[in-house]
Formats: sequence, structure tokens, C-alpha cells
Amino acid sequence: MNIIISGISCSGKTTISNEIPASLHFEQDWYFKDKKEIPLTRKGYLFDSPNAFHMSEFKNDVENLLEQGIVLVPNYDIKTNTRISKTKKVTSKNINIFEGLHTISELKHIRDSIKVFMDTPLEECLKRRIQRDTIYGISEQEIIRYFYEVMLPMYKSYIEPQKEYADFIIKGDEDKQCLLKKFQIYY
Repeated sequence: MNIIISGISCSGKTTISNEIPASLHFEQDWYFKDKKEIPLTRKGYLFDSPNAFHMSEFKNDVENLLEQGIVLVPNYDIKTNTRISKTKKVTSKNINIFEGLHTISELKHIRDSIKVFMDTPLEECLKRRIQRDTIYGISEQEIIRYFYEVMLPMYKSYIEPQKEYADFIIKGDEDKQCLLKKFQIYY
């Protein structure tokens, strides 16, 4: 079984992925381009744009994993926004979870997959983003500005439209628990 999870940054994609035991957790974030290659506007880097990722490589690696059962994936350092190497070995499991900002739009063609969209309230995503990014020394004011001026336009343009292709839309903990119960038959 393949589970494809999309949603805005800090919507809970990784959290729900980690709650499904005995699964492979395959992250689109491993395929970020180096910061100097990510599109930049006067308002900031477009980290949430599909152009911020090595998308062809991501799709090829997913397909190779599903065909061959094993693939080497990049090691990406989020603190420095650079790829270190491509030596991390990943092996397919009974449940493969592919999660990231654009995974539904990029992997909707994969057979035997369940597509999940995390529709977490934007205020909650911003709160989580503040908690996460202040650790990196970014001010709360800068995080709020970036969220509204850069992230939300990317969300509206590229991420939110994936809801149309989702088999499940998770709006809160009750939806999440219901979905996790459905997945229990596979593990």
C-alpha cells in the first residue's frame, strides 16, 4: 500500500506519517534544491514552490523504489539548505508513505495509493511554524510576515488545489484518528 500525504508546511504530514507503524517514510523534503537554486523574490525564497525541489529526481526515485524495492536518496541538511550526498539507502515496505508539499500532484498516477490532504487550519500551521523556526533564530515577526506574504500565495497556487485529488481530507484530530484506524488493517 502506498500513502501519499500533502498539505501546507506544518500541517502535520510528518506527524501522521510517524504514527503509522512499520512503514517507510519517504520525504519530498530530501529533494530540496540548494538554497542558491531556489527561486527568490523581493519577499523571500519560494521554498513552498514546486521549483524549489528536484522534482524529476524525486519522481524517478519513487518509481525506482516501487519497481526495484530499494533506492538511494539524498541527505539534505535543512539548517544549511544544502544537499550533502545521495547515499541514504531506502527499502520499500508493505506500507510506503510519501509525504511533502506537492506529493499528491506529483504522484497521483501511482497505483494502489491512498491520497491524503492535511487541511489543518492555517492559524495552527502558523503557530507550529513559529515554534519550529524560532529555534533557528528567526524572529516571530519575520515568520509571520513570510507566512502571509510568501507561504500563503504558494499554498493557494500549488498546494491547496491538491485537495481535488485527495481520497481523504484531514481537518483535525478526529479525522486523523478515523484514518489511522482504517490503516490498521495493513499493519
